[in-house]
Amino acid sequence: MEVLQLFEESNLNKYFLPESINILYENKEKYKNNFIFKNLDGKYFKIVIIGRKASSLKREKDDGYIEYKWKLLNIQRERLIRLISQMNYRLNEGDGKSIYAIGFADNGSALGITKCEMKMTLHNILSASKEIGANITKILFFINNNSYWAKIFIKR
Repeated sequence: MEVLQLFEESNLNKYFLPESINILYENKEKYKNNFIFKNLDGKYFKIVIIGRKASSLKREKDDGYIEYKWKLLNIQRERLIRLISQMNYRLNEGDGKSIYAIGFADNGSALGITKCEMKMTLHNILSASKEIGANITKILFFINNNSYWAKIFIKR
Protein backbone atom coordinates (compact mmCIF):
# COMPACT_ATOMS: atom_id res chain seq x y z
CA MET A 1 0.00 0.00 0.00
CA GLU A 2 1.31 3.46 -0.89
CA VAL A 3 2.58 5.51 2.05
CA LEU A 4 0.44 8.51 1.16
CA GLN A 5 -2.66 6.30 1.11
CA LEU A 6 -1.75 5.05 4.60
CA PHE A 7 -1.53 8.67 5.75
CA GLU A 8 -4.93 9.52 4.32
CA GLU A 9 -6.52 6.33 5.69
CA SER A 10 -5.11 7.02 9.15
CA ASN A 11 -6.75 10.47 8.91
CA LEU A 12 -3.65 11.74 10.68
CA ASN A 13 -4.39 15.44 10.43
CA LYS A 14 -7.96 15.12 11.82
CA TYR A 15 -8.03 12.15 14.17
CA PHE A 16 -4.54 10.90 14.89
CA LEU A 17 -2.86 14.07 16.15
CA PRO A 18 -3.95 16.18 19.13
CA GLU A 19 -5.98 19.28 18.31
CA SER A 20 -3.02 21.52 19.25
CA ILE A 21 -1.28 20.54 16.01
CA ASN A 22 -2.35 21.77 12.59
CA ILE A 23 -1.14 20.66 9.19
CA LEU A 24 0.59 23.49 7.35
CA TYR A 25 1.98 22.10 4.16
CA GLU A 26 1.39 18.98 2.16
CA ASN A 27 3.17 18.59 -1.17
CA LYS A 28 2.26 15.18 -2.54
CA GLU A 29 4.48 15.61 -5.59
CA LYS A 30 7.77 16.60 -4.01
CA TYR A 31 7.68 15.17 -0.50
CA LYS A 32 5.26 12.22 -0.77
CA ASN A 33 5.51 11.00 2.84
CA ASN A 34 6.79 14.16 4.57
CA PHE A 35 4.48 16.68 6.18
CA ILE A 36 5.30 19.92 7.95
CA PHE A 37 3.18 20.74 11.01
CA LYS A 38 2.90 23.67 13.38
CA ASN A 39 1.76 23.52 17.01
CA LEU A 40 -0.14 26.25 18.86
CA ASP A 41 3.15 27.70 20.12
CA GLY A 42 4.14 28.40 16.52
CA LYS A 43 6.89 25.76 16.46
CA TYR A 44 7.32 23.77 13.25
CA PHE A 45 8.15 20.09 13.06
CA LYS A 46 8.24 17.37 10.46
CA ILE A 47 6.26 14.14 10.31
CA VAL A 48 7.42 11.26 8.14
CA ILE A 49 5.05 8.36 7.43
CA ILE A 50 6.67 4.97 6.85
CA GLY A 51 4.41 2.24 5.52
CA ARG A 52 5.83 -0.78 7.31
CA LYS A 53 6.18 -2.34 10.73
CA ALA A 54 8.88 -0.78 12.89
CA SER A 55 11.94 -2.95 13.43
CA SER A 56 12.69 -4.17 16.93
CA LEU A 57 15.27 -2.18 18.86
CA LYS A 58 18.07 -3.12 21.23
CA ARG A 59 17.12 -3.42 24.91
CA GLU A 60 16.47 0.00 26.50
CA LYS A 61 19.33 1.41 28.59
CA ASP A 62 18.76 3.10 31.95
CA ASP A 63 21.01 5.95 30.88
CA GLY A 64 21.25 7.81 27.59
CA TYR A 65 18.87 9.97 25.60
CA ILE A 66 16.50 7.27 24.26
CA GLU A 67 13.32 6.28 26.11
CA TYR A 68 11.00 3.42 25.15
CA LYS A 69 7.29 3.63 25.90
CA TRP A 70 4.73 1.06 24.90
CA LYS A 71 1.86 3.50 25.42
CA LEU A 72 0.83 6.29 27.80
CA LEU A 73 -2.92 6.22 28.38
CA ASN A 74 -5.20 8.08 30.79
CA ILE A 75 -2.35 9.30 32.95
CA GLN A 76 -3.06 11.32 36.10
CA ARG A 77 -1.10 14.40 37.18
CA GLU A 78 1.19 12.33 39.45
CA ARG A 79 2.18 10.07 36.53
CA LEU A 80 2.66 13.11 34.28
CA ILE A 81 5.08 14.58 36.84
CA ARG A 82 7.12 11.34 36.74
CA LEU A 83 7.05 11.44 32.93
CA ILE A 84 8.27 15.06 32.99
CA SER A 85 11.11 14.13 35.35
CA GLN A 86 12.10 11.21 33.14
CA MET A 87 11.97 13.35 30.00
CA ASN A 88 14.13 15.98 31.65
CA TYR A 89 16.65 13.26 32.56
CA ARG A 90 16.74 11.92 28.96
CA LEU A 91 17.17 15.46 27.59
CA ASN A 92 20.05 16.09 29.99
CA GLU A 93 21.66 12.78 28.97
CA GLY A 94 21.42 13.83 25.30
CA ASP A 95 22.69 17.40 25.75
CA GLY A 96 19.22 18.82 25.12
CA LYS A 97 18.02 16.15 22.67
CA SER A 98 15.99 13.00 23.24
CA ILE A 99 14.19 10.31 21.28
CA TYR A 100 11.01 8.62 22.50
CA ALA A 101 10.27 5.27 20.86
CA ILE A 102 6.51 4.62 21.15
CA GLY A 103 4.98 1.17 20.72
CA PHE A 104 8.09 -0.62 21.99
CA ALA A 105 8.65 -2.78 25.10
CA ASP A 106 11.68 -2.16 27.32
CA ASN A 107 13.33 -5.20 25.75
CA GLY A 108 13.07 -3.50 22.34
CA SER A 109 10.21 -5.59 20.93
CA ALA A 110 8.09 -3.67 18.42
CA LEU A 111 4.66 -4.38 19.95
CA GLY A 112 2.70 -1.61 18.24
CA ILE A 113 -0.40 0.21 19.46
CA THR A 114 -3.73 1.30 18.02
CA LYS A 115 -4.42 4.64 16.37
CA CYS A 116 -6.42 5.83 19.39
CA GLU A 117 -3.66 4.75 21.80
CA MET A 118 -1.09 6.59 19.67
CA LYS A 119 -3.15 9.80 19.82
CA MET A 120 -3.41 9.63 23.62
CA THR A 121 0.27 8.76 23.99
CA LEU A 122 1.33 11.61 21.73
CA HIS A 123 -0.88 14.01 23.67
CA ASN A 124 0.85 12.98 26.92
CA ILE A 125 4.33 13.31 25.39
CA LEU A 126 3.39 16.79 24.11
CA SER A 127 2.08 17.78 27.55
CA ALA A 128 5.28 16.66 29.26
CA SER A 129 7.55 18.39 26.74
CA LYS A 130 5.61 21.64 27.02
CA GLU A 131 5.99 21.62 30.83
CA ILE A 132 9.80 21.67 30.53
CA GLY A 133 10.08 23.99 27.55
CA ALA A 134 11.06 21.27 25.08
CA ASN A 135 9.75 20.92 21.53
CA ILE A 136 9.11 18.06 19.16
CA THR A 137 11.25 18.49 16.06
CA LYS A 138 10.32 15.38 14.10
CA ILE A 139 8.09 12.32 14.34
CA LEU A 140 8.59 9.13 12.35
CA PHE A 141 5.32 7.17 12.22
CA PHE A 142 5.42 3.51 11.24
CA ILE A 143 2.06 2.14 10.10
CA ASN A 144 1.33 -1.50 9.30
CA ASN A 145 -2.24 -2.81 9.11
CA ASN A 146 -3.82 -1.47 12.33
CA SER A 147 -0.59 -1.17 14.30
CA TYR A 148 1.34 2.05 14.89
CA TRP A 149 4.81 2.94 16.19
CA ALA A 150 6.57 6.28 16.47
CA LYS A 151 10.00 7.73 17.08
CA ILE A 152 9.57 11.21 18.51
CA PHE A 153 12.55 13.58 18.40
CA ILE A 154 12.51 16.17 21.19
CA LYS A 155 14.81 19.15 21.69
CA ARG A 156 15.16 21.74 24.42
